[in-house]
Amino acid sequence: MAVVGSWKKRFRGVSGPDERIIPSKSNYLQVCIARATDNSNNNLFAPVNGFTFDSCKEAYEMYNLFSWENGFGIRHGKTRINEAKYKTMHQIVCQCQDKSEKENSESCRTGCKARIRLLRTRDHGWYVTMFDNVHNHPLSAGHEETRQWNSHSHIDPLMTDFIRNLRENNISLSKVYNILCATHGQNGGVPYRKQNLKYLCSRLAQESINDDIHKTIDLLHQMKTADPNLQVYVNVDKEGSVQSILWCTGKNREDYAYFGDVVTFDTTYRTNLYNMPFGIFVGVNNHYQSVIFGGVLMRHETTEGFEWAFKTFVDTMNGKHPVTILTDQCKAMEGAMENILPNTNHRWCKWHVLRCAKEKLGPIYGKKSGFKHEFHEIINDIICVTEFEGKWAELIDKYNLKDNPYLENLYSKRTMWAKPYFSSVFCAGMTSTQRSESANHLLKQYIPRSSPMHLFVKQYNKLVQSRTADEGRQQHMTKMKCRRLNGGFPLEADAAKIYTKGVFIKFEEELYQAASFIVSNCISNMEFEVTRARPDYLPEYEMRRYKVAIRDGGDFIDCDCGYFQHSGMLCCHSIKVLIRNDILKIPSKNIVKRWTKMAKELQSSNLAVPHASTQPDDASYRQNILYIAALETVKDTSLSCLTRH
Repeated sequence: MAVVGSWKKRFRGVSGPDERIIPSKSNYLQVCIARATDNSNNNLFAPVNGFTFDSCKEAYEMYNLFSWENGFGIRHGKTRINEAKYKTMHQIVCQCQDKSEKENSESCRTGCKARIRLLRTRDHGWYVTMFDNVHNHPLSAGHEETRQWNSHSHIDPLMTDFIRNLRENNISLSKVYNILCATHGQNGGVPYRKQNLKYLCSRLAQESINDDIHKTIDLLHQMKTADPNLQVYVNVDKEGSVQSILWCTGKNREDYAYFGDVVTFDTTYRTNLYNMPFGIFVGVNNHYQSVIFGGVLMRHETTEGFEWAFKTFVDTMNGKHPVTILTDQCKAMEGAMENILPNTNHRWCKWHVLRCAKEKLGPIYGKKSGFKHEFHEIINDIICVTEFEGKWAELIDKYNLKDNPYLENLYSKRTMWAKPYFSSVFCAGMTSTQRSESANHLLKQYIPRSSPMHLFVKQYNKLVQSRTADEGRQQHMTKMKCRRLNGGFPLEADAAKIYTKGVFIKFEEELYQAASFIVSNCISNMEFEVTRARPDYLPEYEMRRYKVAIRDGGDFIDCDCGYFQHSGMLCCHSIKVLIRNDILKIPSKNIVKRWTKMAKELQSSNLAVPHASTQPDDASYRQNILYIAALETVKDTSLSCLTRH
């Protein structure tokens, strides 16, 4: 840009581009700084007739700086275009220019004449031909007043992308505003109003919804390109309406091949635009971490819907059925598993049982009632079936609850949730769907309410990537860091060599508990009774005797507490006997491979995830993508509530 010392009429361009082809060597800021020493007032950015600019945008930014200094806002005004569709004149005016069409309104327009007029130069630039700085309204004073003008509350594209990322990761509007305040320093604050931020977030949400299905299909194609083992399945009804969508990544399928013996399944709230509940399959890996096996969006939580979900999930995993599956008390799920997974042990989540007890029993379950304490003791501490049934009967008689329909139904289903009936069922140490619900809780943190499908899939992938990163960290620590031995026992050192860090921590907990037990009776050289070495005032269940037997020539140790059968790890009673008999290593048949450092080695071929070259034809994948393309017809038409979240 150049400044003309004495302004004069110029030869103007009549056709060409919208801005100067060859930019000026100096811009208006440099010119303003150069003349700052001669400027007797505070209007450092005051326009001067003859100022030239490369574009209207540059002129607007200059005039906006001037308006900030003087306490008013600006906007684009009238323009003139010639026969060649070439813009020859452009005005930038005070925001108060013109008058409101309605007499009784809250408009700030007062007919103010303040403005600058720009005309074209021969090289397609712009120059100031008129500057009027007379206002007929009060000017703003101070930062807080001045930024209320629209031109001083503009959010630039870079910041818009930053805000979009925050909102996609389910950061609330208030938290977004606080983050922006922190990034702009404590004193200056955000250079735009919270109302503008709210409007921008609403507009971004609407943009995200627009063309959702095509965005989803593009995203799935990208995922398929990056991960050939990705599988997507869609269930449609007779009318062609989408009922369910299930997808599993190659990493999900690989993890299931190693750790899919125990699965928890739970459906979360409807957190997506299509009002479809989301179910998530979760297990536990050899680091004792939650691992995701797949997810399913379902339109209806019916027996037929769950049958399709479980069958499709098992087919995706090369036909491998889980040994045990943990769910809530949903009858539709129970019916589906009886038909699809008849050989899988189905158990209820203990947490759901306790939550329902609080809702159904009311005051009896209150804090001041002794019932709650005794009820929890029976559920959490008793491991003998006969003892459990006897104590249950005593509890019912004591509190006169024989006719309580909830407790009657709960007792009739005791094999689904009671601890004594879990002792012989391998659950990888899990008795509830807590891992699924924890994953669902994380998912809600990643995914905004009423999110469109493409954003749902994108954020779900972020959750999976986060779990993969956590697994990588634990794998690194297992490989590179030595275990610190707290007890100094040879058995402890052997466990440190075998187990991952996460499982070794669980072993250490049992080792610590073993110190509070004694071998009270030697039935034979291979059979022992273990009891707590504590005074007689302890509850009866804590003073019980545990029978521990060494079998198979020392290759296996068994305890009647059932902890090994339930979790695949040694209990504190067995550890006590091993230490007492100077056995230096964990018996070979008590080492469950899924908990070891070698869990992912020597995988059997029938569980392996096929390579891309052995994948079946992609026709089914393309067909399912076409079904997703029809999902737009089931979208909830009421989207106005979206802007309120």
